[in-house]
Amino acid sequence: MLQAMRSGAKSLIIKFFLFGLLVLATLGLAVMDVQGMFRNGANKTYVAKVDGRKISNTEFDRLVQTTLQRQKIPRAEAYRMGLPLQMLQQEINTRVFSLAAHDLGLIPDDASAARQIKTILKPLTDKGVSQKDALKQLLMNHGLSERELVGTLKSEMAVEFIASILGTSAYVPQQMVTDAMKFRHEWRRGEYITLTAADVAKIGEPSEEDLKQTYQAMSQQFMQPERRTLAVLTIDRKSLGIENKPVTDADVQKYYTDNQKEFGTPEKRKISQANAKDEETAKKIAADKNGNGAKFVSGTYSRNDLIDELAEPVFSGKAGETLPPVQSKLGWHVIKIEKIEPAQVKSFESVKADIRKKLEMSQGSEAVYAKANEIDDMIAGGKGLSEVAQEYGLKEKVFEGISADEKLDGKVAMGDKVMASAFALNKGEASQLIETQDGDFIVVEVRDITAAAPKPLDTVRSEVIAGWKAGQLAQALQKKSEEISERVKLGEGLDKVAASMNKPLSRTDLIQRGDAAAEKYLPSGLPQALFAIDDIGQTIGVPGKGMLYILRLAERKVEVPKNVKEEDRKTVESILLRSMRNDLIDQYRQSLLDKYDVVINDETVARNYNPKDQQNQAY
Repeated sequence: MLQAMRSGAKSLIIKFFLFGLLVLATLGLAVMDVQGMFRNGANKTYVAKVDGRKISNTEFDRLVQTTLQRQKIPRAEAYRMGLPLQMLQQEINTRVFSLAAHDLGLIPDDASAARQIKTILKPLTDKGVSQKDALKQLLMNHGLSERELVGTLKSEMAVEFIASILGTSAYVPQQMVTDAMKFRHEWRRGEYITLTAADVAKIGEPSEEDLKQTYQAMSQQFMQPERRTLAVLTIDRKSLGIENKPVTDADVQKYYTDNQKEFGTPEKRKISQANAKDEETAKKIAADKNGNGAKFVSGTYSRNDLIDELAEPVFSGKAGETLPPVQSKLGWHVIKIEKIEPAQVKSFESVKADIRKKLEMSQGSEAVYAKANEIDDMIAGGKGLSEVAQEYGLKEKVFEGISADEKLDGKVAMGDKVMASAFALNKGEASQLIETQDGDFIVVEVRDITAAAPKPLDTVRSEVIAGWKAGQLAQALQKKSEEISERVKLGEGLDKVAASMNKPLSRTDLIQRGDAAAEKYLPSGLPQALFAIDDIGQTIGVPGKGMLYILRLAERKVEVPKNVKEEDRKTVESILLRSMRNDLIDQYRQSLLDKYDVVINDETVARNYNPKDQQNQAY
């Protein structure tokens, strides 16, 4: 979450890594204050242990149920997909990487955390909200204390650094690139017979018991969406009687003069960096013009982007200079300064219109924010939106029986966010304050909920009958396909089989792996199936709508062009490098699971997240 508030990770590998490991960290179990017990009454009190510390049933279940509510996923469906176990694995990943960062001494200082918080708050402070009030709103919106926010940020920054170091260790041998190019330039030809309903016995009519069973199996297709009645309250300047004063040219000029840093970009430096295991190796790399065979990774950074051990030498050096080896807590670094991008400041003329708009929006924002906080406190104290609206002279809007897919665009500001908040609440609950782009606030309350439920069988009988017949046909076609495949295995050619059935034998062109054009002229699924067959002569059944294709691999060859474009090789190398980086991180993760003695209570997880026990519960 905090990662998304800022600008995101600086590389694909960090983005991939942080999404899986950190997205739950801020909302995770370490900062949750929860009460209550599991619905199913588990005997054991924890679902997992990490380094001897328990992840309790209670706190983990609260995380699961809150997440399912926010994502609007029915419990039974989520449990069937194994989402609780995936969430548990992500929570464990977050914990072991945080422990590893602590053990390595990767504890960013308070100044670094403060800079990150300032960056997160910038969208609010740019609108005129004071730093103190912006921080208060951030903490309120995400249910964190200031200590928890700082701790989570420090942990995230440390784990980011581990990920970036692991990512720079990956190396792709050219032979691997060559083999991958061969894989991409494989060509295949296939031949196939098309089976239809005419090739099997006529499908009869289903019995009532057949219909009931099919209806149960297809019930998710007939779901009527959950519907809610919502009340929405807008807290804005106009409703509160707050009037704006005109913004003068002098006001605009003064703001520009007083806030020069806001209109500039800091100095940045493009560097290439290699890591070494010790000082002697680092010196050899630095002294060798060719880098002594080391792998250098390039990037452009401002001073705040670098850890303190690297920031000072990098921003003290000159362009083209190779710095003396620098030691950090993760080893030795050899750094080349490739380019210096000077700091720049935007002209007054280019930003004065934006400043005027900002000052206009900021007028009254303190008063609006104060009133919004009063209202938020009243709601937290148990008052409903109707009472609040009456007390402050505000007008609420009521939307009856709307589903999550409906839009509130044009009816209330921030419609998408209002809907997302509303469908994460229980009946009778109100949302936290939602800030609009104009600096106003919105609160939504759930008045009523009609749970999602399948349509009655009698209203979808024809669809269920069609579904049953489609299933029976698929089974009959599959059985016929197996009979034909057995004949081919015994030596009868597919052409002879086709002739014996008075059916044409279709043939594909010689197509390349991943050829998008083949998807257009061949039946759906056939190109992928053709490249899934192992041996020439082997057959495979490929289901279609109301039919089935019996596909045989007739020919295959590898033909890499003699003059492969360098761009193509680079693309393949980039894909392999990303994969290897991910593998390195996963191997490191596996080692941490062993190091911190991770134990999962599989029995407890299975018992408490059994989809059969949740069939009638949905959000």
